[in-house]
Amino acid sequence: MPQFTTRPLKVLLISAVLLLLFVAPAAAQTAPDDAPRVTIPALPYSYPFSDPDMARLLKTRPFVVELFTSLDCLFCPRAEKLLADMTNKTSAILVACHTDPEGDAYPVARDYCVTRQTHYAEVLSDGLLYTPQMVINGHVDAVGHEFDDVTRGLKLALNDTLLDLKVRATSEVGIYAIDLPKTDLGRGQSADITLLSILKPYTVPKTMRQSTTRTEPMVRISKRMVPLGGWDGRAKTLTIPFAPDDDEVGFVVMVQNQTGRMIGAVDWLTLGTAKP
Repeated sequence: MPQFTTRPLKVLLISAVLLLLFVAPAAAQTAPDDAPRVTIPALPYSYPFSDPDMARLLKTRPFVVELFTSLDCLFCPRAEKLLADMTNKTSAILVACHTDPEGDAYPVARDYCVTRQTHYAEVLSDGLLYTPQMVINGHVDAVGHEFDDVTRGLKLALNDTLLDLKVRATSEVGIYAIDLPKTDLGRGQSADITLLSILKPYTVPKTMRQSTTRTEPMVRISKRMVPLGGWDGRAKTLTIPFAPDDDEVGFVVMVQNQTGRMIGAVDWLTLGTAKP
């Protein structure tokens, strides 16, 4: 299992807050009912993109944000809140991928999220795995709770030109289609196409100590990943079978080159809109 950590400049701060995150909540859970409860302070939050030019770009340019997050991470709720705001205030295609390594103890954690982040880490952050990490358009790495770093990453990624993909329902129930235009992927290059399903907004159960830091529902969490094959750049119609589980609202389809750089992406809700 890869070792998750933070960037070096955060080591001292992480060491201090881990005591609050792990020891204090555990003590609160085992304390007598009449004992004072320990609460975890939340990082201050306000939506950071107030600059009119930046806000306009975020609303008009397509881009993809994958947030690698964890329930056992003090900084992650701030990044998750930013992701939630971006669903309503930008044109982004957004996915939250939970990398909690403890497995069954964390109901939204997925092994494929660890695999995806590990691949990104190899090409973007010298193999360093940390949360919260935002990967923008598959090739820009940003610390998800540091707004200046996210802004830097977005400004880089907004220079990208992604394919304008559209999902359409077919006459067959549960079958969708995307028309992929002829595209120059580069000599000898190919692309991978992946579907990530999206959960309904998820509220951490009160029985989990993480509920003290996540009082609001988390959005855009991925539940399952389905490879849809490769693509050589020739025009084709991609057929997508998708029968949602009761707790799913739709899916995201990503088209990425062999390094992970985003070529195009699109999201779809079974309720008929593009954003949950």
